Amino acid sequence: MCGQVNVLFSVKDPSKPKKKSGWFGHVKELASKDMPVWEKWTVNVNCLSISGDTDTLSDGDGIMNRAERLLHLSATSFESNLLRIIELVDKHKSHVPPILSLDVAPFPYTISVSSAQKRPDDETWGDFIKKIMD
Repeated sequence: MCGQVNVLFSVKDPSKPKKKSGWFGHVKELASKDMPVWEKWTVNVNCLSISGDTDTLSDGDGIMNRAERLLHLSATSFESNLLRIIELVDKHKSHVPPILSLDVAPFPYTISVSSAQKRPDDETWGDFIKKIMD
């Protein structure tokens, strides 16, 4: 496993002030930490390592290298998992709290990404950018 994506859905308290306007009309939510969480999703993410080898494979339509195969596999897996999430969310709605506002997003959400320990052969975006800058 490479990491986890956590999505928390909260309920706004209608008695509290909802928004605070900042510079240039930028709107900020107030006190998002004390809002009760009514649903939490945890998505485990497995990362595919693209090594330096450039082996190729004929897929019938042409030649695909290992990186292209892994990209295609990742996209296909992401699409099927996203459709499964949509199916599950659409099926079980009885626990969703009532919508008490006319806001575009009536339920505030928080997305956090945590990664597992980095292996020595893994490269992060930061590492990649540092190599480019050198």
